[in-house]
Amino acid sequence: MGRVRVVYAFKLRQFFGPVRHSTTTVILLGVAAAVSMPFILIIAYFVPSTPIWKPPGLAELLAAGLSTFLAFDLLFALGGGTLTHPAEIDFFVTSPLRPREYLLADLLFQFTVTDALAVPTLVFAGVGLGLRTGAWGGIALAIVAFLGIAAMGLALGQAVGLAVAAGKRGAKAGLVGLVILLMLPAAHVFFDWLPAYGAIPYPSTAIAYLIRDLLFGGNFVIPAITAGLFAVAVAVAWLVQSGSDVFPNLRPTMRLAFGQTDLRRTTMQAEALTRGLSRLTRRVSVDLMKGPPVAMMTRFHLLRVFRDGSLLMVGILTGMIVVIGAASRLGEAPPSDVSILTTGWAGLMIPVILSFNWNATERPNLWTVAMAPRYLGTYFRGFYRAVSLVTIASGVVGALAGSVASPLGVIAALAMAVAACGAAVSVVAAVRIPSDAFSLRSVLPFLVVPPVAIAAGVPIVVLSIFASGLGPSVWSVAAIYAGFIFLLFDGLPIRAARRFQL
Repeated sequence: MGRVRVVYAFKLRQFFGPVRHSTTTVILLGVAAAVSMPFILIIAYFVPSTPIWKPPGLAELLAAGLSTFLAFDLLFALGGGTLTHPAEIDFFVTSPLRPREYLLADLLFQFTVTDALAVPTLVFAGVGLGLRTGAWGGIALAIVAFLGIAAMGLALGQAVGLAVAAGKRGAKAGLVGLVILLMLPAAHVFFDWLPAYGAIPYPSTAIAYLIRDLLFGGNFVIPAITAGLFAVAVAVAWLVQSGSDVFPNLRPTMRLAFGQTDLRRTTMQAEALTRGLSRLTRRVSVDLMKGPPVAMMTRFHLLRVFRDGSLLMVGILTGMIVVIGAASRLGEAPPSDVSILTTGWAGLMIPVILSFNWNATERPNLWTVAMAPRYLGTYFRGFYRAVSLVTIASGVVGALAGSVASPLGVIAALAMAVAACGAAVSVVAAVRIPSDAFSLRSVLPFLVVPPVAIAAGVPIVVLSIFASGLGPSVWSVAAIYAGFIFLLFDGLPIRAARRFQL
């Protein structure tokens, strides 16, 4: 184990090197944790009030999420299944190191950077649930079960990735088939003829039902046995693959350290994505010379989002919102307006991601507009309206999937979307965020946008709880408030543009 510790320590030092030598980054991560962890605790405290906190629906939702984790682990296996720095190939391959020792160190490293860092989030979420339900023992065991399947998924991905890297016949086809099988039951929400996760003995289903039974006090013996059999199968597969000489098949899959970005590679990927979508997107043309300047800029940014591939990420997040909304329909009780504050986080990420994409691809090209500061406000105001339209459209799809019929709930969601878009656009307009490295400014959108959006939606949710019986008069007050929020954030990008820097 001594050599395993040496390799593991080397990989950690190499990956977290920029953090260890930057006091600012350490302070930033501490501040980010101090700000975000209380929100995690609060959200977890209110989760039992949402319709998804029902044994059947919660198990299906957990099974879908865990299957997605396993699918990502298997897709990562296409790259070889290991996180290998180029220096490791030159150093460890020529050292008296057994392949199994290197693979064990790599597996520990993967678990550290992907799952162990999520432990504080799980702990705070567990504290929130514990304060609400009192099931402290079950919550602690559920966290252990979640980390267990995460570790098993990484080991499975590494084992399958080694087979792919060795060029074994049928390895890639089998991998893709496993991914399809894992995700196919998720479509049961929309197609009743497909089997649900509960009808198939998947490992993700076993862990999901194990977590459900631990949280609700059910009989978890059978799910625990099924999960144990899966763990044994993964261990056998890993031992078989790690027993061969894997060093000739290692690939450099980790060229950068924590917080670093290969800007050239990112640009090439963006260009390739835009070029690949051009056959579809070039058929959509917009006349930018019609209408007032703000409308022109709004159409311009909508077309840019459509053509640069950002719409793909929006589609993925919209799918997450649809799954969450569809899961909320599994309960007998109608969806609560409080669920907007606890499950609407996926929608808040849409303006953040669109703003980051703009910062990485469009900011360097804005020097012509920056030469006329008078029009920068119009540019960012149009950006804000375009992002709002995209976010609201995604929210409408999620609301339809969740059957959100409460007028106050719809108004609260609109106010939150508008506030999130205004905050995200204003941050990237006023703050120059480097796109090639991790810095103090890189997490500002994540720190600013969620609190601002939740603060904008809380007053309407409070109205829905305490004054919903007053009828349409309350709806009018909420609608006026939402209009005020729109006007407030519609002017914020103009003021933020005064601080714009290339």
